[in-house]
Amino acid sequence: MEKFTNLKGIAAPLPMMNIDTDMIIP
Repeated sequence: MEKFTNLKGIAAPLPMMNIDTDMIIP
């Protein structure tokens, strides 16, 4: 259960960071 939560916690911010960078660069 802990590993699953860790994966979810890491997977959620990653896409958000990618979107932020894409929005800032262009």
